[in-house]
Order: sequence, then C-alpha cells, then structure tokens
Amino acid sequence: MADETVPLIRIRRGSVFASIYEREFQGKDGLVRYRSVTLYRMYKDRDGVLKPTSSFREFDIPNAVWVLQEAFDYLGSIESRG
Repeated sequence: MADETVPLIRIRRGSVFASIYEREFQGKDGLVRYRSVTLYRMYKDRDGVLKPTSSFREFDIPNAVWVLQEAFDYLGSIESRG
C-alpha cells in the first residue's frame, strides 16, 4: 500500500502548492488505486508560523492554475509510462 502521508511529488509556485498522493481502497471488485491532488497556499499567521489554507487571494490564482497544470501533466506522464 502507498504511504498516504508522503506525496509522490509536491509542486510549488510562489506560495501555492499541489501535492499528489497515491491512494488505494478495497472496492467490491477488489483493490482500487487512484491518485489525488491537494491544492493549498502557505501563509504566515500573526505569530509568524507557516500554515496551510485552501483559500486563495486574487493574485494567487495564476499560480494555482500553473501548479494544477503541472500536476495534470505529471499525472499524464505517469499514465503514459504504464
């Protein structure tokens, strides 16, 4: 089973990240494997501690689009390798 806490890859642009995970579960027809993408932005709170959020500012959107396109391309490259 894939380790769900460690991403296959983490893609970053500015403060926006995409982490790609490999997941699996037991379905009615057997073991099902799939990949998921988590999109988030890192920010510093009032105390200067870095924290993740799923909220994006207007000027984060271009970075989010870029990160998601890179994630999509990465997933496509995995599929083409078999």
